[in-house]
Amino acid sequence: MTPLVEEPIATGGWPPFRMTNKQQIRRALLLLAFLSLAFGGLCYRLVDLQVLRHDELSAKAEQNTQREFWQAPRRGDILDVNGNILATSVPVKTICADPSLMGNFQPLVAHAIATLLKLDETDLVKRLTPYLTRNAKGEIVTNNLHYVRLAKNISEENWQQVAAAMTNLTFGVDEKKLPRAQK
Repeated sequence: MTPLVEEPIATGGWPPFRMTNKQQIRRALLLLAFLSLAFGGLCYRLVDLQVLRHDELSAKAEQNTQREFWQAPRRGDILDVNGNILATSVPVKTICADPSLMGNFQPLVAHAIATLLKLDETDLVKRLTPYLTRNAKGEIVTNNLHYVRLAKNISEENWQQVAAAMTNLTFGVDEKKLPRAQK
């Protein structure tokens, strides 16, 4: 039996990829230096974008993502053969209130908006006031209403008057001192 003799491979002998040539070592070191520089450049760019220029770029991103949206255009009228209007669109609003957020200011709110909505002020106060009921055990329970529809099919101009009246109301509380949840 003859012993196995390992013959050199064309890439430089055994073990594979042995670098015996100085030029190969130089090329490998040059490649390593290039890759290190490229990785270092990427790391610098990452730190530059994420840390050094964070405020500038986040402000620019916010500016690019926030836009004003205009109200949709008015829909067209439906006309007959002679040009007479058969159907048209009329923008209207529904005015609602959350009585649980009013505290004891229902009469003040009712006084401010009753004339604008053409409603009776005392009736409006009753609708805005949470009422008391008795539960099965006989305990008195407050029914905290969270939605009361005050008027529907209100014109845009009338709705703006109601919104202005509500904005001008002051409840004797400094809003700047209130926490955000209570505002």
